[in-house]
Amino acid sequence: MKPKIDRQLLAWGAALCVFALAMPHGSSQDLPSGAIPVAAAPELEGLPERWIDAAKGLGVPGFAVAVVKDRVPYAFDRFGYGANDAAHPIDPHTMFYIASITKTYTALGVAILADEGLLDLDAPVRDYLERFELADEEAAQRITVRDLLCHRPGINQGNIVWLDAYTGQITEDRFYHWLSTVEPRGEVTYTNVHFTIAGRVIEAVTGKKWQDYLQEALFDEIGMTRTTAYASRMYSDPNCAFPMVQGEHGFVESEVRKTDRVMHAAGGMGTTAVDGARWIELFLNGGQIDGVPVVSADAIEDALTYQCQFPEPDGEFPELLGFGYGWQLGSYRGRRYANHGGGYVGTAAHISMLPDDGLGVVVLCNSSPGGHALTNLVFTDVYDRLLGESGHRDRLPSALRANHERRMSQLAERRELLALVPPRAEDLGVPLGHCAGTFHHPFLGALTFWEEGECLRGRYGDVMLWLTSVAEGRPGCRAVSAAGNEFDILFAVEDGKPAPQMTLDGDTVFLRQSSDP
Repeated sequence: MKPKIDRQLLAWGAALCVFALAMPHGSSQDLPSGAIPVAAAPELEGLPERWIDAAKGLGVPGFAVAVVKDRVPYAFDRFGYGANDAAHPIDPHTMFYIASITKTYTALGVAILADEGLLDLDAPVRDYLERFELADEEAAQRITVRDLLCHRPGINQGNIVWLDAYTGQITEDRFYHWLSTVEPRGEVTYTNVHFTIAGRVIEAVTGKKWQDYLQEALFDEIGMTRTTAYASRMYSDPNCAFPMVQGEHGFVESEVRKTDRVMHAAGGMGTTAVDGARWIELFLNGGQIDGVPVVSADAIEDALTYQCQFPEPDGEFPELLGFGYGWQLGSYRGRRYANHGGGYVGTAAHISMLPDDGLGVVVLCNSSPGGHALTNLVFTDVYDRLLGESGHRDRLPSALRANHERRMSQLAERRELLALVPPRAEDLGVPLGHCAGTFHHPFLGALTFWEEGECLRGRYGDVMLWLTSVAEGRPGCRAVSAAGNEFDILFAVEDGKPAPQMTLDGDTVFLRQSSDP
């Protein structure tokens, strides 16, 4: 039986020798203390130029790379642009959203609490979260905190992910309502929900928001001065790479962008190449930074040790075999390998390491899907050069061919999205005035519609909706988001008031007019 893993979400990561370059190539600047210039890394000669050319072909406007060799960061420069013009160049201190790589930080945060005796990793989750219920009561009683950190239970729920990661309308009542409907798979399954539960464990134990706890326990202690779990801080920073998507005449900023309320413990952080390298240093040096212990060596070792393994290898390269605490573990050309990747609209990130070789790589990009292909290319190039590996297949030609098709498909999808004709009153079957307003469902949140000229517009929490007519003969509209979700809204009038129905994932629910979120 194959492990159930979304490799696009997982399999991108690299961190530990640090450099970030610019198109065109710029000079080194503001190197962290102890960093050695690019010229001192002759093994990597020619690779930056290769990556810049690859980025152009893959459709990546900006990226940053960090490498650690012999457990020390050693090379910095800069690459690309963080916005749609050369006025926003990428450098090693540029902040990028890193999506699911957040799980590795949340997991170590929980492990620190265990080190301090504030929680027991092998205690049931319910010991810390009284509201923790599942459709399988026996499983709810049995599942431990350690199970969450290695994705062992197989707990997943699409509505939780949608409300948590996109609309921002998650509440504790909604979270626990949908959680109570879950029948765990009982096998290793990568999901966000394991870590949004873990974030709530942190909050229950510390009395602090998970974001603030990680800031105090990890970011401040490690010296990660440009790492945050708040989107408001990241996107207000003048040196930030905004998520970009392919437009008709170049790159444009994505309409889908993180806000504070969709930064969750499974995917809610921004960081830099420099800070990513320090994160890897922490693991390669057994929990120490600059010779100072930050985390116990035992916690680091446990994080990089198999807590669960897949029934069989996944057959991909690098080969993934199981999970530690947050980290995906496996083999890179026969060497011990740990990695995590992150993906979101306009975002691709990767952090990985070869613990026994003292090597690691960070690659941060402000685009997808080309960004995922670039992260794969960069970390493979770095490891093979530094390990003296040669004669292996060059992955760039096939990546360029595959990505050209993906870019054309993405552009076609965007054209279709922008070409959608907003519905008019005759399409909806009722006057526009009956459709305008905020409509609420107790467990799915609120949708807001408003009149704009003779058309109807809409938003679902933090997600802008493009509205168009549904099939002929069915009054109402179809809602499409830039995140790829689609659902139907049918409007009716009952007792002189609008009574919309939303069809989501095959289920029809009724909405009531309300100002509630």
